[in-house]
Amino acid sequence: MRAWRSGAFGALLILAACGPSQQDRGLTEEEINALGLGANKSVAAEPTPATIGLETVEPADLAAANLRPICMLRIGGEPVLATEQYRALAHRHGRTVELRVEGPVGATGGFFQNDAISISVGRPYDRAEPDGVATGPARARLNDRQRGTSTEVDADWSCGT
Repeated sequence: MRAWRSGAFGALLILAACGPSQQDRGLTEEEINALGLGANKSVAAEPTPATIGLETVEPADLAAANLRPICMLRIGGEPVLATEQYRALAHRHGRTVELRVEGPVGATGGFFQNDAISISVGRPYDRAEPDGVATGPARARLNDRQRGTSTEVDADWSCGT
């Protein structure tokens, strides 16, 4: 056992005495960039309505449902959820989908559902905004009960005049 330890120790001393080899020097910045590892940092893609599994709600959808929105959820600039006080409208898989409003809708978001899906919108409360008026970044989550999936995305929420 003692001979093994001294042999291992001796091997380490020999390796240390050799110094760093040319292979151990690491890559230069030029070599890193040539491999595409330096300058190519991943950039988050801009969310789109399809990111969360919704499609754009068109003005014709609102007119057909006789819905006058008090709040609107937008993803990538496109409206994907329009809501009144007691019902909401989304567009999914080429169909207009009506959702119940479950709780208050306002500056901080809301919760909307039917038998197949639920959509939750959350936004920080800002005391500086007038009551009932909100515009700004929000987080939206779509739960698909039939598939057992959940998708979350950054969005914009606006309410009021």
